[in-house]
Amino acid sequence: MVCSWAFAGNLKIRELKIKNARTSIEELAFRNCMNLYRIEDGKGEVYEFHQMSDLDNKSYPPIIKRIFEECVNCFKLDETGKMHESTGNIKNIILKEGIVEIADQVYQECHLLENITLADSTMVIGKSAFENGKWLQAVNNAENLKVIGSQAFSGCQSLKTINLSDALTWLGKRCFEHCCSLEEIYISSNLEKIPARAFFRCKSL
Repeated sequence: MVCSWAFAGNLKIRELKIKNARTSIEELAFRNCMNLYRIEDGKGEVYEFHQMSDLDNKSYPPIIKRIFEECVNCFKLDETGKMHESTGNIKNIILKEGIVEIADQVYQECHLLENITLADSTMVIGKSAFENGKWLQAVNNAENLKVIGSQAFSGCQSLKTINLSDALTWLGKRCFEHCCSLEEIYISSNLEKIPARAFFRCKSL
């Protein structure tokens, strides 16, 4: 038996092999194991989970589907791939493919989040999405971002790095204000303008 919460939040688990078909796995045993993408069951059948749509489009046995659903329990999406709710009570978050947008205020004032790795599919960060996340240090895999909303990272005092690219076409007002640890940032050649107070008091730039 694998008890509830036994491996919850373990980001090192990528593969699971269930050696015995009679093994019981309780609910939430693998909750928020965001990197778990491959399960081999007791019959030797292999199932993989690479993007959010797999939960609807692939035919998983009930126990396999439940485990995969619990792995991404912290992400609540609508049908367009817009993430409207997530937990900020995790230090390191890796978004699953299929998350296109982080909605307004999703991680606002999340005081545990230190690093987030965006999915390749993530193109939009909404207004105040990470505002006042005082321990956020790095936003990884941000090259595909097209839009960063107003005050998206305002007050993220520990933010040092975000790797943007020429895909970025829009910055909202005050998007990086008071990011006093931000050391460098790439300014996209496709930006029409840099809005008011976008980098206000970014004293390390």
